[in-house]
Amino acid sequence: MMELKNKIKISLFLGDVERSMEHTKNKEKFFAVKKFDYNLLKNRNELGVPNEITERTTIDFEIRAPRIDQLRELYGMMKEEETLPFSFVFNPTFGANDELEEHNGAMVIEGGLCSMSELYVSHQRHDDERMIVSASLMIYTVRYSGGANNVSPLSLTLI
Repeated sequence: MMELKNKIKISLFLGDVERSMEHTKNKEKFFAVKKFDYNLLKNRNELGVPNEITERTTIDFEIRAPRIDQLRELYGMMKEEETLPFSFVFNPTFGANDELEEHNGAMVIEGGLCSMSELYVSHQRHDDERMIVSASLMIYTVRYSGGANNVSPLSLTLI
């Protein structure tokens, strides 16, 4: 798994950040991503030419939830039978009212939440208690896009 220390800030938004800007106004809807890992495999024919079909895979990620009640929506997604959007937002910037103002890009994944596990971390100060959640998400489609003002998506659909 790739550690994300001092390189780039990534937040997880439960939904499609590119298509639901009115729902991104609340900073509490975003989770800090500690790390994530995934592999996309592209099939090639005998001549080495890539086929359009890519094998299905999972993305494993670890997030930090400042409050336990923030995880309620995430756990509810485990019950869903339909695919749901999850947005990994790169370098999000929030304004004075905790509204998302801009970001450097996003990876929006349509998929199904497969598994979750928790680690509770408590420090001496009461306000620094956190839940660390590890999760695995089955990927059905991936869409990469530029920043909030530069949306030119690259989409992959997996079998």
